[in-house]
Amino acid sequence: MNNSNNHGMQSLITPQLLNQIKALKSLRAQQPAKPAKPKLSFKHLNPSNLEAEGFVHLTSSRFSTKPVPYCGQCNDGWADAGIERTVKLCIDCEIPRRKLKRLNDLNLPSDANGAHLSMYEWDSPKQRERIQNLMGWMMYGRAHSPQSPSVLMYGSPGNGKTTLHYALAKEAVFNDHRVLFTTHTALLERVKNTFGSSEKNPLSDGKWLRGVDLLLFDELGGIGGKSEMSNWAYTQSVDIIGHIYERWASGSLSVLMTSNLTPKQIAKYFQHNRAVGSRLIDMFGEPIHMQGPDRRTNKHLSNVYGF
Repeated sequence: MNNSNNHGMQSLITPQLLNQIKALKSLRAQQPAKPAKPKLSFKHLNPSNLEAEGFVHLTSSRFSTKPVPYCGQCNDGWADAGIERTVKLCIDCEIPRRKLKRLNDLNLPSDANGAHLSMYEWDSPKQRERIQNLMGWMMYGRAHSPQSPSVLMYGSPGNGKTTLHYALAKEAVFNDHRVLFTTHTALLERVKNTFGSSEKNPLSDGKWLRGVDLLLFDELGGIGGKSEMSNWAYTQSVDIIGHIYERWASGSLSVLMTSNLTPKQIAKYFQHNRAVGSRLIDMFGEPIHMQGPDRRTNKHLSNVYGF
């Protein structure tokens, strides 16, 4: 800009306008600073309050968690660790986010909504004691028990076995454990889906348990004990028990297994295979018999329907 233009601009700024500008600057300086953006925190989330806090899709066909937003104070989930040039996961948003994502990845059925260990109705003191022992191992590891405790529970349908699986899954994820929830039927279906293809049997070498430290195995023998028992299903089921036992014996896997079959019916299901029996007895010791009523329906309606 040339000198003539500068002179023209200066001539437009009158003493009156200059005083107004100074007054405006003074007024702004006297105004209180805007309050800092409030810091969000989600570290209070726990297995029992996810639904109440609005972090579960209650109408989803599966148990589905919602993403945790950033707290607004960290750098996309990373916070200053207090040591030069080091960062850590933000405890206010990133750690809760990762826990909810792992819980979501379990792909639990939608009836896992509302399944909380804090609200679970124990069938017996023995059941509670055994599960609390398992929980102690989850929290304290070998300091609690040199051998990972495992539990086999059996009983009629609807008396809380599967609900306990769901509640334990949530607790385990929040205690930073790697969890696998599955059913006997689901595992056999994984094998069946490879028939007629070049895909390798996904259960052939035990890799399906790699990295898992808590196995929640529901419905041994199928729903109501009616799982398919063809020659291939029998062979696969024996192998499944073998893989579970091998990892459990290494001290790196704890197991909760449930069934509608009694122990003697389980023995019959496995054709009295002594190797399977030896492994089950070694893993589980005395099984827990759940004798409570069906929690899904009342006795009158069961009689009406003929079940």
